[in-house]
Amino acid sequence: MVTRSRSRCERDAPSARLTPPALPARRSACRRTSAAFDERLYIVVPEDGATSVDVLRRDGTFLARYLLDDRGALAGTLLRDATGHPPRPATAGAFAHEVLDRLPRGGFAISSGEVCAWLLLRAIT
Repeated sequence: MVTRSRSRCERDAPSARLTPPALPARRSACRRTSAAFDERLYIVVPEDGATSVDVLRRDGTFLARYLLDDRGALAGTLLRDATGHPPRPATAGAFAHEVLDRLPRGGFAISSGEVCAWLLLRAIT
């Protein structure tokens, strides 16, 4: 039996030259995919007819504050910050209905990882 080096097997294998079939669902594209995952924490608190969102790094460093008028704007802001691009209106509406409507109206915390996990689950189903 002749043994080959691993690199030659990988290079010569027919499956290495084929691309995987396209999935019917869209893939969520969260911008923080590096090894040093920069997960953010969103602290959401209602304030005088508006909603404030404080964005913190994992170590607690303050990054930004948003003041938003309604749940739709909140959903869009969380999705945009977690992914790095604006969501489609249907995605923001579904996130508001499926996630934000189930969280306490008096305030809550959610991480960018949880937002991206919802996007991934939504893409699979």
